[in-house]
Amino acid sequence: MKRRSTIVPPLGTPCSLAEVACTAGPNQGQLCSDDDAQCPKGECDACPLRGGVTTEDEMFILLGSYYCPEDTDCYAPLVP
Repeated sequence: MKRRSTIVPPLGTPCSLAEVACTAGPNQGQLCSDDDAQCPKGECDACPLRGGVTTEDEMFILLGSYYCPEDTDCYAPLVP
């Protein structure tokens, strides 16, 4: 879910009021039609994500590489 209140990217659009859901609390993820009263301990401010994820949504990427010093068992020299 992405917060509806955040700035919308240039080519994006905010979700419709029919799609807005609770951000937290016991009703997290349930539709709330832009009414905070339906979201105890949360806000009615979440839009579903569609398509790809932008840098605003995801800032951590775990890369699958590691470093092996030459004097360890995992070291393998590159062969051309």
